[in-house]
Amino acid sequence: MTTRRHLLRATAAALATGAAAPWTPARAGEAAPFPERALSLWVPWTAGGGTDLTLRLLAELAQAHLGQRIVIENRGGAGGTLAMPVLQQALPDGYTLAQMPQTVFRAPFTRKVAWDPIRDTTPILQVSGVTFGLLVPVDSPLDSVADLLAQAAAQPGRVTIATNGIGTTPHVVLDALFARHGLSFVHVPYKGVAEQMIELGHDIVAMSPYGLAGPRGLPEAVVRRLHDAFRSALFDARYIAELARYDQEVAYLDSAAYARSMREAYAAEKRTVERLGLAPA
Repeated sequence: MTTRRHLLRATAAALATGAAAPWTPARAGEAAPFPERALSLWVPWTAGGGTDLTLRLLAELAQAHLGQRIVIENRGGAGGTLAMPVLQQALPDGYTLAQMPQTVFRAPFTRKVAWDPIRDTTPILQVSGVTFGLLVPVDSPLDSVADLLAQAAAQPGRVTIATNGIGTTPHVVLDALFARHGLSFVHVPYKGVAEQMIELGHDIVAMSPYGLAGPRGLPEAVVRRLHDAFRSALFDARYIAELARYDQEVAYLDSAAYARSMREAYAAEKRTVERLGLAPA
């Protein structure tokens, strides 16, 4: 009996000090820890392309740090801009994220859109950059960019080139390249790389950085939590190796630096569109 009384007294003392009360609910007004449920990461390209596959691994690695699943949602088409309306309409709670390809900084200057890539987003971090090349079938007689330009000169209006969409970086770069030589080509836009991939790669022609962002107005604590989780995933050896499969490298920028880079990209794309005469009449 004596031992039992001592135990009861000890328990009562512990409860009085709060040491044995893990069930006590959070005080009113305290924010719940983030995240409490699964997140969505919108990838504005079709499933199966290099960007989609690398982001799937990045999400898998990041969710281990967040303690919640990250579900990939594909929304290909419109030159990689279809995730922007999702961000614009999403609640600023951190549960909706999207990849920000270079095309979202160009599209507002080439067509009418209801969203703004700076106003309507909260930058999380820059991830990497997509390198682009010119590809031909293995039995093609073309071995260089010079060969391609020569064929375009010899057969005006007959050279066809596929890209991952109208107004994408490959489209803009190719247009500038051919225009510089007084040539033209037939543009065949696809929704993503997975739909247009052919057999053999040649000279790299462009590099397009991308990162992750959430809706406008994300709380600073949520941004920091997301940044830290994705940064840890970004430098994971598995992710670095996956990027290397697609000739990509980590191109990390933190939230503040990525915000500056986004603003600079937006201004640069405006100048590019004006120079190439791509703005709508």
